[in-house]
Amino acid sequence: MTVLVDPHLIVRREGISSLPEDEFWRRVVEVAARDDFAVGHETFHWIIQRLMVLGYPDQNVEIGESSFRRESRVALDRLLARVSRGSSPPDDAALRPEYLGDSDAELSLIMDATEHAPELDAVMSCTSQWNPAEAHLVFGNLRVEALYDADREPASSAREHVASVFSDRRIHILGGAPTPSALRDIETELGVRPDRVLWIASEKSKPPRNLDERWGSLNPTVDIALCVTGRVAHSSWEAGESAARSCGVEMLECASQGRIVATLHEWARRQSRA
Repeated sequence: MTVLVDPHLIVRREGISSLPEDEFWRRVVEVAARDDFAVGHETFHWIIQRLMVLGYPDQNVEIGESSFRRESRVALDRLLARVSRGSSPPDDAALRPEYLGDSDAELSLIMDATEHAPELDAVMSCTSQWNPAEAHLVFGNLRVEALYDADREPASSAREHVASVFSDRRIHILGGAPTPSALRDIETELGVRPDRVLWIASEKSKPPRNLDERWGSLNPTVDIALCVTGRVAHSSWEAGESAARSCGVEMLECASQGRIVATLHEWARRQSRA
């Protein structure tokens, strides 16, 4: 995963819409706490040029509020030790949306982003840097996610993590019926191929066929059972719950077929926390 840091997350932008100094440095500390964020090569030189005017790194530069100065300096040093240089040719591409920072900072960010294509997952920034603040940034033909929360994972990283949780798993679904869009969503969002999704079609007026046989040998280390409760009769729900429990498998539940992916996402998050 590659996440580059906006230059103005490290060098405070002056102006009416910039963050107050204490809030700015607390954000620097939050960003520095993430070991997977990096400073692009061009951004690094742009930042150093501005900090050297203040005497950095040789002098004891006063940064941040006095009670938070040590943490601010440590965070700054940590970020500037994580310089990343990409393998693609840098390109002075058009950037959208409008960047409200220094024009040289904008150019540094553009060159770093294009140099890191296609492995760049996101840019860590601040909503006050953009007009308007959007979910994605576009550098010419390169489109990447914009992160505005230091605790948030890029969507691509989250998908990779979820896919790792579902690796070698089978998903057994009771209720409703398989559709191309539902199977495509499961594969796209969870990384589970359609041939690993075993669906027992059922409606409230149409009991499932061979449920005991098909769910009678579920393996807790491989199989995930889920019931679409809004599409089955209560007796079918009870039969599914009993069959799964007898195999040591928790039967997940969701009210509608459109909630299948979200329910499985939540299950994956619980597995990660366990």
